[in-house]
Amino acid sequence: LLLLVGDAVVRVDPANPRALLGRNSGNDVAIGDTMASREHATIELDEMRFRLIDHSANGTYVSFDGSPGEVLVLRGETLLHGTGRISLGRSFTDPPVQAIRFARDKRSLFRV
Repeated sequence: LLLLVGDAVVRVDPANPRALLGRNSGNDVAIGDTMASREHATIELDEMRFRLIDHSANGTYVSFDGSPGEVLVLRGETLLHGTGRISLGRSFTDPPVQAIRFARDKRSLFRV
């Protein structure tokens, strides 16, 4: 899974099976939004699935490309599939949102 914020790219794969998202600058993906918790959410590789686990007070919003609306994950988890956006602590209808894009790495579909 690729996580894209601005020009930064973070990969979640067997070599790096976990990414921490939040306001803390030491996170794998750091977001400068006061609505985001310091250690807001984790994305984990679980076999062939990617789980987003929310640890925050304000929840994590996920929007899947091709699907209407958004999903609120609050102290729970959801599976990430396809492509879409993640917002920490703020709905996509509540600007300004600093969205994290996610996408499956198409190269991972092929064995080398």
